[in-house]
Amino acid sequence: MSQVQTFLEKYFANDDGKFDPNDHIDKFAMIYLAIIFVTCIALRGMGII
Repeated sequence: MSQVQTFLEKYFANDDGKFDPNDHIDKFAMIYLAIIFVTCIALRGMGII
């Protein structure tokens, strides 16, 4: 989980290096990606994939 958080902090950091989720982000795209990711995990857990 900490690796994901570190990645997100780097990805969304603005020029001063502080974490700001409003910089360089398309909220709808992130929501869709999260849904797809969770769905893939669930399907894999059920043995479908």
